[in-house]
Parts: sequence; structure tokens; C-alpha cells
Amino acid sequence: MPITPLHFGPALIARAALGPRFGLLGFLVSQVLLDLEPGLKLFGFADEGAGLHEWHTWALAPAFALVAWVLAVGTQWVMRRVGQRLVFVGQRLAWLRSSSWSEAGGAIVGVVSHLLLDAVYHADVAAAVGLPGAWGLVPQSTIDLSLLALLPISAVILWHKCRASTG
Repeated sequence: MPITPLHFGPALIARAALGPRFGLLGFLVSQVLLDLEPGLKLFGFADEGAGLHEWHTWALAPAFALVAWVLAVGTQWVMRRVGQRLVFVGQRLAWLRSSSWSEAGGAIVGVVSHLLLDAVYHADVAAAVGLPGAWGLVPQSTIDLSLLALLPISAVILWHKCRASTG
């Protein structure tokens, strides 16, 4: 995807449907981690080397899921501690809470869906994940517009969840 937040829309909708059974933080962190490399390369902070998406492989997927899970669980821990001290903040963040297992699932779903979606979007990712025929199955503009359309829907969901959690 050209813009990492385009991956977020479907995740917020999944969270709305599944509640705390879907680890939203694990999913979101996995998206950011996977797109760190192309982001650094696009902005000139890293050499493009062999390609823009060298980290987008099944071999590295477990490592990304593990790091995303650890960061999500750590964030959950911090949110609980902050919430205990600052009740207002804790109430605002309550809707984000999930179990460690949910965050592990969110991280795994995040990495797998990211690789599959990027395989349809980028030829180099399609080749790296062993799906060379996936690239171009759906026009990039259709993917962009679909995910872009989900962002306002997701924003409404996010606003509603934050508002509902404060009573």
C-alpha cells in the first residue's frame, strides 16, 4: 500500500464486529512495522538496495508478528497503569483493551493480511511471498479507493467507541 493508514480501516471495522476478541493494537502495530522499511527508503533514510519491500516475506512474517504482539501487550500494560492513575484517560482507552491472546491474533492477522494485500498491489511483494500471479488481480486504483472509503467509516466507528467508553 502506498500509505500505511489505508490498512487501518478494515481493522477498525473488524474490531467493531468482534470487540476485544480482535487485537486491534497488534494489528495496527504490525502494519506500521512492515511499512517502516519502504517508508525509510521512500524518504531517503535507507538505500533502496534490492527493492522497496525486502522485509515483506513469509520468512520474516513470524518475527514481525512477534514484535507487534510484544509491543501491543506492552502498550496494553501501560494503558492499564495510566488508566489506574488517570481515570479519565483510562475511560477513553478502555475500548482498546484486549487479552494477550487477542493481540497475538491481531498481530498475526495484521502481518498475513498486509503481505497478501501488498502482493496484489506490488509486483515485488507478490514475487517475494510466492504469489507472482496475484499482482494486478485488482487494479491499484480500486484498492486505493476502497480502502480510502473505509477510512471515514472507521473514523466514525473510532469516534463512537471513544465516546461510548466515557459514558
